[in-house]
Amino acid sequence: FPVTISTGAGDYTVNFTAAMSDANYVANVSIRTVIGGAAISNAAAAAAPTTSAIRVIAFTTGGGLADTDYVFVSIFR
Repeated sequence: FPVTISTGAGDYTVNFTAAMSDANYVANVSIRTVIGGAAISNAAAAAAPTTSAIRVIAFTTGGGLADTDYVFVSIFR
């Protein structure tokens, strides 16, 4: 799945090369590392999934968005 940075730091969109038949899938999101001194605490789906993409965010312990070295996304259907 190609990944593109969406609207800024810590905000990513995973675009599917082939659209799903519906949006009834589960995305498991995890992250790794510290960037720019900000401890990355968690990642989550940021919006309802669509058949063509899912938006995920990585945020710090303070609640702000921040980029991370790795964002791992697994899709289960």
